[in-house]
Amino acid sequence: MEKKKLSLGIDLDAQLKSTIAKTLKPWKDLPVRWHKPESYHIPLVRLGWVNEDAINGLLSDLEHFAQQHETLDLVFEKIIMHYHAKDPVTPQYIRLQGEESPELRLLYGALLDMLNIGHGEIKQFVPYVSLGHVRSHAWKEQDIHPEITQDFHVLVDVMALTLFEEDNLDGKRCIRPMDVFALK
Repeated sequence: MEKKKLSLGIDLDAQLKSTIAKTLKPWKDLPVRWHKPESYHIPLVRLGWVNEDAINGLLSDLEHFAQQHETLDLVFEKIIMHYHAKDPVTPQYIRLQGEESPELRLLYGALLDMLNIGHGEIKQFVPYVSLGHVRSHAWKEQDIHPEITQDFHVLVDVMALTLFEEDNLDGKRCIRPMDVFALK
């Protein structure tokens, strides 16, 4: 039985993806595996490996869910380095970080409920876009450890949810939209 690795998120428009990529150019030579702009998105839920025979039901459920929820706006503030709590010295990711969004927190909780994914109280939801993963060993070997911080204020209109498929293209991981579900 065939399976696909799926996740749910919010896709970004091509213009914003291009602008983010241009903003990152000064850091392109750092030991970071930079994501391709076409894979930039706001992650919500990783579904993991889903049987192909279950995908039609998932698509139907997501279409119904989207029709019950309204569009919303998200504010993004800056590009930052994200550190893991266990290693506050070596960054883990480079991210576009947003402001806390109560509206997205509610949408996220409703999405988890619809998918029957158990969860506790969701206290906050801070949207982000992963721009690259730091290669930790190479980072530690550098003489200079720059701090990546860049103001990047942008308003994102969330008009749809996107089902993404994760795949390998030429031996590299890629995330591409599989289907889009317009919010009302």
